[in-house]
Amino acid sequence: MAVKRRQPGQTRQAILDAAERQFAVSGYHGASIREIFKEAHVGIGLMAYYFASKECLFEEVINRKIEDVRAVFSEKFDQIEERADVSPHLIFKMYLEFFLIDLNLQDENIKSYWNLLSRISISYDDEIVRKCFAKFDFMAERVAGALQRAVPYAAARKIRSALVLAEAAVTTLNAADGLFSHRLGEGEDIRGCIEQYAAMFAYSIQQ
Repeated sequence: MAVKRRQPGQTRQAILDAAERQFAVSGYHGASIREIFKEAHVGIGLMAYYFASKECLFEEVINRKIEDVRAVFSEKFDQIEERADVSPHLIFKMYLEFFLIDLNLQDENIKSYWNLLSRISISYDDEIVRKCFAKFDFMAERVAGALQRAVPYAAARKIRSALVLAEAAVTTLNAADGLFSHRLGEGEDIRGCIEQYAAMFAYSIQQ
């Protein structure tokens, strides 16, 4: 029986899917182009045909799902901004839920992508990682603006510091499989912890 040949577009997607998994496991520098192409069942000699460099491959992996994440974020945040009882606690709760619950409830494509972002965040000192993460600043900027409106007297630096800690917490929890249950015990409800974290961050910007 003849083997059905993939179209160029399908081959490119297979490479991107394999690269997403490899970068998530090994980071940008640790991921091997040879292993990526092997997993995608594509000859390594075709690398230059599809991508100019490893950096270009990595950027395309990051770029291809940004709008999907933006859509999930906007849907949740639009609902928050429409409420009359918007408070810093509610805003932080929304932000934490978005990362710790909402993204993990999406289809496997988004879950895999969020896993990649969490794992490479520890390499933020790498220029290529910083460059790619800057494309997600729209979330922090929108949340910071909402917090500033909710607490007009809060210093902008204090708000941004709280957001940095919130983002560091969620990426660490998502990237460190089992840490949450190890520290708090099996069956612990993440929503209860989110309430606690949101209250803590909200309090910090109001002092």
